Amino acid sequence: MRITRDAADVSHVFAQGQADASLALGYTHALEHSWQLEFNRRVMRGELSKLLGPAKLETDKLMRSLGIVRAAQKQFDALPAENKQLLEAYAVSIDNFHAHSSQALPPNFPIARAKPGLWTPADSLGWGIMMALDLGGNWGLEFARLSAVKSISNSVSLRPWGCSLHGCNFIRLTTLTTRTFSSGN
Repeated sequence: MRITRDAADVSHVFAQGQADASLALGYTHALEHSWQLEFNRRVMRGELSKLLGPAKLETDKLMRSLGIVRAAQKQFDALPAENKQLLEAYAVSIDNFHAHSSQALPPNFPIARAKPGLWTPADSLGWGIMMALDLGGNWGLEFARLSAVKSISNSVSLRPWGCSLHGCNFIRLTTLTTRTFSSGN
């Protein structure tokens, strides 16, 4: 395997197979993104208050109650052996980098008085779950939009604003409801 950087300082991984690519990718991520890995690991595990103090206890409680780590471990346990091996190679290379590298850790670590924890294969899956939650983070807005459309659809034709029960241009709907409420209707 080989890891190179181009003129824009972008890393490129060249490997003979998926296992080597997983090892190289884990090493590269640890080299370039140690703090992000550690911070993300702590977020999904509900361990932010260990770094940032009691102000993050509620966040930690929420993350633990969501069961991200349990769900990720369950997903990992159900994977085929080949997939498990790739995630294990990725995790091992991150942990080996942190254990044996002579490179100084990013300044975030000493500032937070932290050291990298062990990255597990399930942590990679857990972060995937976290990203899915983040991408679905507008569920409240989606529900509000659907409720607004349903509540005004009986008295107002929404077609001129590009709306239906399946969606609409929310900016236009907001303008419509603002006009409706401000005009006393």
